[in-house]
Amino acid sequence: MHELFAAEGDEGSLFPAKRREEEANFDITAMIDLVFMMNIYFMVTALVTAMAEINLAQAAHCTPADTEGAVVITVVADGGERGPQVFVGEGAKAPTAAADQEKEIQAAVEKMLAAGYDRVIIKAEQDVAHKDVAELMRFANDAGEIRLFLGVHETN
Repeated sequence: MHELFAAEGDEGSLFPAKRREEEANFDITAMIDLVFMMNIYFMVTALVTAMAEINLAQAAHCTPADTEGAVVITVVADGGERGPQVFVGEGAKAPTAAADQEKEIQAAVEKMLAAGYDRVIIKAEQDVAHKDVAELMRFANDAGEIRLFLGVHETN
């Protein structure tokens, strides 16, 4: 007598035996890593793009800083590859060379501190990069303990 379903390898049954297939295994670890890296890339890119477009708020209340005895550093955006022009001292006629900026600023601050004053005022145009102003602030701060005032001149 014929059986309705045959065992694997038996012939003569009405319905051939179904082949047993092995389960397919797929390792998605690499794909998960890729998705996480792409998420990190897009988050960092979005953050950098958003930060580049932020305009700092304008001051609502301000008082003038006392310039008596203070070292005044004026920074003018040059627009060239040389970077901004830096004038050390109130009313300085010639810009300080980039190589001499640290030395001249520290000498002016040390002279000011010796005279009993502690104020350094940095006046910068709006188009001057923050990194350039931060470098000048570091030069002044390295010379001694000071009070630092920063003013931004809007060129629009």
